[in-house]
Parts: sequence; structure tokens; C-alpha cells
Amino acid sequence: MKKSTYKKYYLIQIIIIVVIFIGLYPIVKVRQANMDDIRNSIEKSVSLDRMDMGNEKILKKLYYINIKDLEDFIYYAPKSNMDEDEILVLKVKDEKNIPIIKSQIQKRIDKKAESFKNYRPEKYEIIKNAVLEDEGQYLIFIISQDSYNIKEAIKKDFK
Repeated sequence: MKKSTYKKYYLIQIIIIVVIFIGLYPIVKVRQANMDDIRNSIEKSVSLDRMDMGNEKILKKLYYINIKDLEDFIYYAPKSNMDEDEILVLKVKDEKNIPIIKSQIQKRIDKKAESFKNYRPEKYEIIKNAVLEDEGQYLIFIISQDSYNIKEAIKKDFK
């Protein structure tokens, strides 16, 4: 008789756990974003007059990122070396590569900060406050006076 009671008890516990996981799935699932939506959000949130759309060649040259490690990317590069603004959103194929790519981006930030430190100290503060965050399989990197607004616009595109 006790075995029957324990079986019912364990069955009820399993059902409760399954219901909790099903209920929490929308909260804990990996958030995805559409790169076209992100691009539109960036274009709406900041003036891109001082930036050009970057390509694979520039991405590899400045960040040493292997394009084969990415599913997609958005890169707005400064038109001039004297400008600090940069926006980079990467969709990485394998999340295990995120720390490596993140460190490569950090090297770029450090190098850029060092070159602006004495040359244009007012821009150095902007570079020093760069945004570098990961969101699931995405990396978001922003150097801009409006970095907070750009970051918030991008974050709204994650569903």
C-alpha cells in the first residue's frame, strides 16, 4: 500500500516540475533578434553621417575576427580615424567563441583608447565608456556619445 502512495507522490512532483518548466520557458529561453530589425533600430536611434557601413575585410583587419565564426554582422565604422564612433553587432555561430571574440573587441577598444588618450582627450572618455555586452549568441559593441540610447534600441529587438 505504501508503494502505491509513493508512486502517486512522485508522479505529482514530476507533473509539477514539468508544468513549472513549461511556464518558465518563455522567460528563460534564449532570446533571438532579427538583424534587419537591429539595423533599422540603429538607423533610427543615431545619426550615421560620420560612419560608413563596414564589410568583412574591415572587420577582419580591425578586430581579427574570422568571418566563418559569424552567422551575420552589422558594422558601422568611422569615416575617419579621427572619429570615435563605432557600432558592431555580431551574431556568433557558436556561443563558445564569444569570450574569444569579446577579448578581440576589447583589444580594439584598448588600442583606440590609447591613441585618443593624448590626442583627443574629450573623445577618450567616450571610448572609455564603450558598451561591450553579449546577449545569447549576439555581441553588441558601441562607442558613441549616444551609446545608451543605441543599446536600448538594439535590446528592444530581442524577443
